[in-house]
Amino acid sequence: MATREKEEFSITEAKRYYANAKETIKNAKKADEFYNDSKYVKGAGSYLWLSVLIALDTVYNVKYSKGKSRVTFLDYKNALAEDKNKNKSLDKNIVKVFENAYAIIHLSMSYDGISVVSACNLGFDYAKQIIDFCEKQNNKRVKTTV
Repeated sequence: MATREKEEFSITEAKRYYANAKETIKNAKKADEFYNDSKYVKGAGSYLWLSVLIALDTVYNVKYSKGKSRVTFLDYKNALAEDKNKNKSLDKNIVKVFENAYAIIHLSMSYDGISVVSACNLGFDYAKQIIDFCEKQNNKRVKTTV
């Protein structure tokens, strides 16, 4: 199976998508603890999930080791778990954070357009944790190769 040519992924790009999600969710207009427009929640969720995947692609080669096959949630989860098992100093909760990010950001926000503000805020928190984790991992790898 041939591997894909690697695209440019960077933490900066992941942060840009995260910022786009923040801007998009503002358009959903809050009313108490709910958003009024699921269209913008779905859009924000899509940007947010992409920010997570771009951050992960910066550190892990999941997308490219699969060749032309479509990468799944389990592929990313397994890469995180494998890395966590090899390196005991990693955040032990990162796999759980990723699992919950998938459930909240990808499924509840992107697909369902969940209107609960606190759930969406939790999705943003999880995305930030993953981006920060990947940035730290990327910086460690850059320092060891220099």
